[in-house]
Amino acid sequence: MNKIMLCLCMLFFAVSLYAQKTSLLWSVQRTAALKGYGKVEEIIIDSNAVNALYNENTTFFEIAITDKNNNNQTVLLAEDAIKEVKIKINNKEYLPDAKLPKLYRGTIRGMTAKHEVLLTIAPNYVSFVAYLPSETITIEPDSRKNGAYVMLNSADRPYKKLPFDCGLPDVVTGKKDTQVSSVNINNNRAPEDKCTFVFVDCTNSLFKSKGGTVQNTLNYVYSIWNGVRTAFSNEQLNVFISEINVWTVADPFDTTSTTMVANRSFADFYQNNYWGNMAMLLDWSDLNGAIAGGYGWAKSVEPNTCGNYNATPDPVWNFGSFIYNNLNPSPFGTVVYSNFPVAALAQQVYITTHELGHLFGSWHTHSCNWPGGAIDNCVAVEGPCASTGFIPPSGGTFMSYCSQVSAGINFNNGFGLLPGAVIRQFTENNTCISNCSPCTLNDVVGSLTAFGFLQKEVTNQLIANGTLTTQNGFIKLDAGTKVILQNGFKVLQGSKVQVIIDGCGGIR
Repeated sequence: MNKIMLCLCMLFFAVSLYAQKTSLLWSVQRTAALKGYGKVEEIIIDSNAVNALYNENTTFFEIAITDKNNNNQTVLLAEDAIKEVKIKINNKEYLPDAKLPKLYRGTIRGMTAKHEVLLTIAPNYVSFVAYLPSETITIEPDSRKNGAYVMLNSADRPYKKLPFDCGLPDVVTGKKDTQVSSVNINNNRAPEDKCTFVFVDCTNSLFKSKGGTVQNTLNYVYSIWNGVRTAFSNEQLNVFISEINVWTVADPFDTTSTTMVANRSFADFYQNNYWGNMAMLLDWSDLNGAIAGGYGWAKSVEPNTCGNYNATPDPVWNFGSFIYNNLNPSPFGTVVYSNFPVAALAQQVYITTHELGHLFGSWHTHSCNWPGGAIDNCVAVEGPCASTGFIPPSGGTFMSYCSQVSAGINFNNGFGLLPGAVIRQFTENNTCISNCSPCTLNDVVGSLTAFGFLQKEVTNQLIANGTLTTQNGFIKLDAGTKVILQNGFKVLQGSKVQVIIDGCGGIR
């Protein structure tokens, strides 16, 4: 009986997204040829249906899609719960009523690739991509006019090269914690037990490119982040957004000369005073590329705690946990990758994941720093090792430049064996990245050793009766109703304790 009821519920939530070119969420208006994109189908979103789905507490549901051969495929989507994220504008005013998008990830029945379907919805907004073995179906906002949408199929798209250069020199100076020839783990928790948070800052030019509304900007950020989060999740890593700031007025960054100058102006402005382990500036300009502030950088989530900003770095690019990304596709050309979201989002997902990979300690795959030399030679090797001429037949990985040759980048190849090991090792060994906070109803905290930042969260009541034993540690005790510091609770001189009544659901 229970199985019957479950089936009925699943049928009730089933939504036909593409079958017969009609749907409950949108309708196809016409087929058109879009320069540089091939054939597209212009569609109109049913805002009422989208908003109803957004407001429902639906943890998972089924959808139906139709491939280029008119074969029906069934998809099961599950909500990918996100941490509570604070939204603010102009680095001043928090927006308590901002509508964060909902993220769903799913699989196509009978297929084995990782996370074949990604869906992002928000009020009056949809972004959808389905990865099939020989095609990718995407629904995304039409870049030609606000409020319009297009449906694209990679089978109808031309393939072109991406002349991408992340701009980070392949030199490691004074930061040898990413050696992969001998992996040394000093944390007794697996990497999936730790949570890395990224502060996202959106320039005024990005804000304007999304119609000059904060909501459109948030929707765009999360459409990219859905793919980025998936890339790290496939490596058993939890990477979340901690806070998003949108500049609705002129921002203070120099984004007119080079990516390094832009990133340095970003780092100089915030230094260590931001919420997150890493910080990322998202721009929409004419700069050709993106860049990270070095290899293997993460501070603690709490502002000005376990910081790494360096005002006088040597070499000049090695100044901390900061990333600059230009998301404007115009300087790069048209991009399509194997199993990536097509059209506008392929490039953005790739460069965002790539630059974060550097902060997690990974070199390029064509670097000579790897044991045995370069992993691939899609472009000239970086360093003194000999070129092997190897181009991966199934496509490159996130840290490669294989987008510049016919092999391309294959999303399902992830980071690859050695870069994946490096980013997991960095996460496990880095004491500034704290363990994820499992949230329980009530808890008792005994003696604690806090390297960098540590947070304890409960929904109701928290009792602390031990000793914070590490000098210069920082611990935050967060309960929904009451925090009790019992007799015997001690903190060593130089350490900090903050007690707040907020409960589960965030890092504040």
